[in-house]
Amino acid sequence: MLSGSCDNELVLIDEWRNIPIVYGLLSRADEVHYIRVEKAYIDPSVSAFEIAQRPDSIYYDQNVLVEIEKVETGQRIALERVDGNLEGLVRDEGVFADDPNILYRFSDSDLPLDINEEYRLIITNGNTDQIITEATTKIVGDYFPRNNQPRNPINWRTGANLTISWDNEGNTDIQDLSAVFYDVRMRINYLEQAVGSSDFAEKQLEWVVEKSIERPGLDPIIMISIPGTAFYDFLAANLEVDGSIRIFQDIDIVIDAGGQEIFDYINIGQANTGITSSQAIPSYTNLSNGGLGIFSSRNQVVFEDFNIDGEARDTLRDGIRTRNLGFQ
Repeated sequence: MLSGSCDNELVLIDEWRNIPIVYGLLSRADEVHYIRVEKAYIDPSVSAFEIAQRPDSIYYDQNVLVEIEKVETGQRIALERVDGNLEGLVRDEGVFADDPNILYRFSDSDLPLDINEEYRLIITNGNTDQIITEATTKIVGDYFPRNNQPRNPINWRTGANLTISWDNEGNTDIQDLSAVFYDVRMRINYLEQAVGSSDFAEKQLEWVVEKSIERPGLDPIIMISIPGTAFYDFLAANLEVDGSIRIFQDIDIVIDAGGQEIFDYINIGQANTGITSSQAIPSYTNLSNGGLGIFSSRNQVVFEDFNIDGEARDTLRDGIRTRNLGFQ
């Protein structure tokens, strides 16, 4: 969810104007939070492609101050400037310089993210104390399976639908509806013994079940239905008939939620940047003072260890769609 590839298109902007570019998504699912802060401008005497390869042209110097503030209390912390390449967040190769990969980070121990609270990103010129840009977002809360949907074990029954339902523990207060859309994925875990091998290897397929599911107004309850045959169709389309022996293990259901700013960003069709990307300047922005980019909130919940019942196992082994895939 909420990611994409870069088209490496450079957008020309006003001469000599310092334009802040920000990409930051806060999530309660993360222990450490990273925010990308860059700048953009044009030198009429130098190619934009050449400028993009100069780290000192796309990153602010050490005097920039990046802070996060909890709006209700005014508690504010300064973020640490780090090289993302050394944090395991290697930037993709492209038009923009990828070494170093300057990011700003803070952890939950520095400032916990409280459900439904507003947090402000503030970027200041440390020499003048002038605010370069700022933005505010509300933290997407947690959510949970509802009414035992889906049941465990799952029955992927031909001619019937599987229902998945979740909510935020029944809290219907409008102020708690920070998530405005969801993506649903399934991680299908199985063992595979290749032809000629005596060992089984752990394997996983990721199935994007449905994307950009909008919250129905102020209703905290979200529900989707999946045709029972879709499970077998997905496996048939994504596994080779190669003589391997396979043993189904379990399914993890992953639900990603996004805030209003991400929803608007994606709808504009510019969700092409990220912590590890070499991004073009996005058209959508919620940054002040001419800043470009996005500062928002997301969350992810994983419902683990769903089995399938005996009927589904029989269909997986002998059904017309999957009987040649080697499931035992």
